[in-house]
Amino acid sequence: SVVLVTSLFWAFKLKGANERLRVLSRTDSLTGLANRAELNRCFDAEVDRARRYGRPLSVILLDLDHFKRVNDDLGHLAGDRVLVAFADVVRATVRGSDTVGRWGGEEFLVLCPETDGEQARVLADRIGAATRRHPFATGLAHTVSGGVATLRGGDSVDSLLHRADEALYRAKSGGRDQACAL
Repeated sequence: SVVLVTSLFWAFKLKGANERLRVLSRTDSLTGLANRAELNRCFDAEVDRARRYGRPLSVILLDLDHFKRVNDDLGHLAGDRVLVAFADVVRATVRGSDTVGRWGGEEFLVLCPETDGEQARVLADRIGAATRRHPFATGLAHTVSGGVATLRGGDSVDSLLHRADEALYRAKSGGRDQACAL
């Protein structure tokens, strides 16, 4: 009976450790959002689902404006605090059905199932407004630019993401602190 209890104890511990590893493998360690690998998995699944059921799917690519200055002027720890706070802003602004993750550096991606381009642009604008209102620990006001794209017939994940990236570039080159859609 001692052997059985010991075996159950270690099996329970192993199960918990495996679950923690599963979460860590899908999560950005700084922000707690989905990491790039998890976003790619979700992106593929959402595109497949949207195609199968003929439903809209939009994506928002977000980039914190002038983020390099934060790291250069205040240091990387301050930059990390801004990224964590921004992740919280995005998480609090999106719907529960949306998937939010850190795409890389200061770029974040929002997958918006059941969302057409106009609805996604409105959501991107809400994220921008929430970012402007947020009292970041740096004491600085921060803004975000967004690129919005909606799944079209014949789109792949790559082509949808490419359009979102082009829209983000337009937002940046058009003065930042805005969302553009393609």
